[in-house]
Amino acid sequence: MTSLRVALCLTLLAGLALAADPTGSLSVARYSHSATRLADGRVLVAGGHTISGSLSSMTRSVEVYDPATQVFATTGLLTTARGEHGAALLADGRVLVVGGLGNV
Repeated sequence: MTSLRVALCLTLLAGLALAADPTGSLSVARYSHSATRLADGRVLVAGGHTISGSLSSMTRSVEVYDPATQVFATTGLLTTARGEHGAALLADGRVLVVGGLGNV
């Protein structure tokens, strides 16, 4: 019975390891950004805070993650660098980014 439990635990752990495979990396590391799922399943990642050394700043960068290829691609820029903002998918497919902290 104990060997069956061990085998079951190892099988479950192996399944978890496969599910946790890493994806591609963002070109700009960030936090306090928005991530919006688009109608086609891709994810738009916009703005956020970045850290360089001991300094924190906000970014205008926007990237799209494609789960089919597991790749992030840069696309456009926000008009104003911002973090801690909200984002909403509009009916026409555009993403509205509002509020938060911004560099003006």
